[in-house]
Amino acid sequence: MRSLSLTLLCVVPCLVARAGPVRAAPAPPPRAGFTPAPHRATPRLHIRRVALRGLHQVPARDLQRMAKKIVPRGRLSATERARVARRLQLRLRDRLQDLGFLAARVSVRERRPGPNTSFVIFVATVTEGHRLRVGALDVTGVSPADRLRALHRLPLRSGQILGAGDLRQGRTAVATAFADRGHAFVRVQLKPRIHGGGHLVDLTFFVRPGPVARIAAIRIRGASPTGRLLIRRALILRPGDRYHRSRLQGAIERLRRTGAFEHIRWSEARVGRNRVALDVQVTERPLSR
Repeated sequence: MRSLSLTLLCVVPCLVARAGPVRAAPAPPPRAGFTPAPHRATPRLHIRRVALRGLHQVPARDLQRMAKKIVPRGRLSATERARVARRLQLRLRDRLQDLGFLAARVSVRERRPGPNTSFVIFVATVTEGHRLRVGALDVTGVSPADRLRALHRLPLRSGQILGAGDLRQGRTAVATAFADRGHAFVRVQLKPRIHGGGHLVDLTFFVRPGPVARIAAIRIRGASPTGRLLIRRALILRPGDRYHRSRLQGAIERLRRTGAFEHIRWSEARVGRNRVALDVQVTERPLSR
């Protein structure tokens, strides 16, 4: 027994020496393009106020009131604060453009007064630019009589302050002037030209009327037989009649005022070259007991 123990004591060290030292398995290489992020807890902070910078022509009180409605209460993460900053930037820019500053630029950044504070301050820097006014108005691409008719429908007047909403209303008014005469597929392109030192803008509406269209079919969805009868009476137009956009919009408004429907949606689909299919989808209001 003693000889066996001595033999093991001599053989085992020799085997270990031949095998060499035991080494740990190498760690797998990191994935390409991946950098491990440090484990840091991002603090949740609340937005105390919004500071406006660079305002010279616009009263800051109106913008401050609007910014106060956009900024939520409570503590927010960095991602949530970035979303709020983006929403605030877009809303401020849209408001400035509605006031006539179409070239306005807005940037929003957050400032933390100290490393241990539990709040941040949003700093919105505004570049107003020139406030534009309407110069000359013109409608091209149509006959002289249609041009005068479209100019008469325009809600814009020379000399008034031009906002982003006014541009949309002007394009819609010109399109409606032709759609009321059957041109359901009319296209209106606005071409502005700024002059007068950057303070005046001439607006030219280039119109492509398209063919005169007629009603191909009227599809009503979601209505009971009584609701279908009410809708068909309100629409006035029948299949085969010439398209008239203002009459359709007026009919939809009358249906909304009846109170019989919770939701009313209508859409148009082109059928062939000069025919339009109307699709009216409604949700009837349940009868009160």
